[in-house]
Amino acid sequence: KQQLYYILISSAIWESHKCKAIRMPLYEDRSMVVDRFLAGFNAAATRVPVADVSRCASIGFCFGGMVVLDVARSAKLYDDLQLAISFHGILDAPKLYDPEKCPAERSQVTRPKVMIYHGKADPFIPQEKYDAFITQMNGLGINYTLREFDGVGHAFTRPEKITPSDIRGGFGYDKRVAEETWEETKSLLKKYLLNAQ
Repeated sequence: KQQLYYILISSAIWESHKCKAIRMPLYEDRSMVVDRFLAGFNAAATRVPVADVSRCASIGFCFGGMVVLDVARSAKLYDDLQLAISFHGILDAPKLYDPEKCPAERSQVTRPKVMIYHGKADPFIPQEKYDAFITQMNGLGINYTLREFDGVGHAFTRPEKITPSDIRGGFGYDKRVAEETWEETKSLLKKYLLNAQ
């Protein structure tokens, strides 16, 4: 049986008691999100000389799913990202492009395959933002697949989200969907990274 090994670069801001103060500027300036993602990736990649940075994927959950989608939509995207996967991420249509900071034509940028896993009962994605997201993705010509799950709420990959207050708040772990999407993710990693040689 073939074994696959990946080098993981992880970034989290949720452990800080000041996390709201940290993340709010990122919601408001999404170009900053992309800049920080790329800065973190480039800094980490230089410290791992064995990493093949020509074969990269980004995976994000919730806020991280938003980051993944922002990077996939950004004209600052580097050519080596083959795959971007968002689990219960924020679906909206932010302003991502500053022509003075990023003069490259969007049509000339290589974009990754994007996979989006979304619970249709997620209360944090209102219909107007969802519609704007779809319009933006289509307008940018991004190669994406949106998999939606009926009756599934936010944070469906998190096993601890099972309390009554979680359910009332729109959260909810779904074991079947969590396992199904993760198995598909592993298959996508093999397809887009193993074959990108």
